Amino acid sequence: MGLFWLADSAPLFLLAGMIQGFAAGTLIPMIAALMGDRSTAGDRGRTFGLTMVGFDVGIALAGPVFGTIADTVGYRGIFGLSGLMTLIGLVVFITASSKDLPHSLRFALGQGRDVYAVEGWQVGQSREPG
Repeated sequence: MGLFWLADSAPLFLLAGMIQGFAAGTLIPMIAALMGDRSTAGDRGRTFGLTMVGFDVGIALAGPVFGTIADTVGYRGIFGLSGLMTLIGLVVFITASSKDLPHSLRFALGQGRDVYAVEGWQVGQSREPG
């Protein structure tokens, strides 16, 4: 979003779009893995469903809401606002994804385990015993 905000030429805008596509294509599997790790087998479908509905509602509401705001601040301003919201979300994830700040920092940086992961089968592990 920051690159969209700074783009002042067609090639830079296309590069921003390509990076955004890679990022969006990476986000859903990462969120799915996190939700899978933090749900029991019996709740996993409900958790995925609720998460995906949340994404869909956000997408449905963002167009009209941000379109209205874009009438006032322009497209460049909307990309800046989106980038700011993304940065806030990243800071929240880094600082509040675990039981306290030190655990959150370690988990977000890949240096610690997910203390909220449900024990037993987790995404990326074999379901076979032993």
